[in-house]
Amino acid sequence: MDALQVFLRDHGQVHARAVAAHPFTRVDRILDGLSEAELRTSYAGFNPVAWILWHMARVEDAELCRIVFMVPSLLEEGDWGRRLGVPRGDDGFGMTAAEVAEVAAALDLGTLRAYRDAVGRRTRALATGLWPERWTSPATEAERRAAGLADGDGPEAGTPRDFLLGWWGVHHNFWHIGQCVAIQSRLVAARGS
Repeated sequence: MDALQVFLRDHGQVHARAVAAHPFTRVDRILDGLSEAELRTSYAGFNPVAWILWHMARVEDAELCRIVFMVPSLLEEGDWGRRLGVPRGDDGFGMTAAEVAEVAAALDLGTLRAYRDAVGRRTRALATGLWPERWTSPATEAERRAAGLADGDGPEAGTPRDFLLGWWGVHHNFWHIGQCVAIQSRLVAARGS
């Protein structure tokens, strides 16, 4: 199994079956296992699941497109912001609790699912296009500047694309899916009591 196959396998685990028919994906079970109110509500100190899924999609879309693939993000190219009900272009880092709640309440959940799926499919297609010629080529300082990154923002120049792809495309998502699973298990347990 080569590095691209490993990435595609792992990436399939952090997306819905509509993106990659992976037997261990948790996303469909999270989305289908919680009510709309549960998806939008903070629980046990965690941000709402709807916000977490939006944040995951925004990070994967924005960071991979700007720095790894050097293309506009889906949010920039399309009408996703309006359709999502969240006209902001950021990825949620540094939001206050009130801002998180506002985004979670405003999100169109059907569009969120469609956006996240579109981001996942695009990541897979663009990653395949990097293989093997540019897979380990570093993100250059010129590319960082073209992406609008100031000193201290994002990865350092010279960071290989395969590392960035793994971080923003897989590991960041795994971490947040763990939060969603913890929230879901607590909410399901609370329903039974």
